[in-house]
Amino acid sequence: MVEAPLESAQSENPLLIGAGLPRSDRIEPEHVVPAVRKMLRDAEQRLAQIEQTAEPSWERTVAPLQEVGRAFERTWQPVQHLFGVKNSAALREAYETVLPEVVRFGLRVRQSRPIYEALRKMRDGEVWDELVPTRRRIVERRLLAAELSGVGLDGPERKRFNAIQQELSQLSTTFANQVLDATKAFELVLTERSDVEGLPESLRRLAADSYN
Repeated sequence: MVEAPLESAQSENPLLIGAGLPRSDRIEPEHVVPAVRKMLRDAEQRLAQIEQTAEPSWERTVAPLQEVGRAFERTWQPVQHLFGVKNSAALREAYETVLPEVVRFGLRVRQSRPIYEALRKMRDGEVWDELVPTRRRIVERRLLAAELSGVGLDGPERKRFNAIQQELSQLSTTFANQVLDATKAFELVLTERSDVEGLPESLRRLAADSYN
C-alpha cells in the first residue's frame, strides 16, 4: 500500500489544500491514501454532527451537507482525474486501496435516515414554499439519490445492496484499467504513402517521429 508519513499528509499534501486550484503538478501516488483517509475522517465527523442537528431547514441540513461534499470533491476529484490521465501502477494501487472506503462513505451519506427524514419533511412541509426552484431541485435530487441508494433497506437487504455497490465499483475500476492498458498498447503501422493521403504534413511528421 502506498502511503506517506502522517506529518506530510497533513501539512504538505497537495490533495489537502483547502483553497485555490488543484496542484496537479505536485500530486504523487503516495499522497492519495493519507489525504483521502484524512478527508473521510473529517467528513464522517461532520456528517455525524449534521445528523444530530438535522431538521427541515436549508441552513441546518442542506448547506452543511454541501460543505461536506465540496471538501470531499476537492480531494477525490483530482485523484479520479489523474487516474484517467496519468495512470501508473503506484497510482492504481493507491486508488484501489481507498476506493472501498470512498464508496462506503458515499453510501453512508445517502443512506442516512436522519438526513433523509429532514429532507423529506422539507419537501412535504411549509418550508417548501419558501425555497427557490434551484434549492427545491437540490432537495429532490438528494431524496432521489437516497432512495436509489437503499435508504429504505434494513439488515441483510442493506448489507447485500452495499456489497453489490462495492463489487460494481471494483468491476468499473478493473474495466477502466483494461481500457487504458489496451489504449496504450494499440498501434497502427502505416507503410504506404496512400495510407496517409489527406493528412497534413505536420501530422505526418509527428506520426513518423513517434514511430521512430
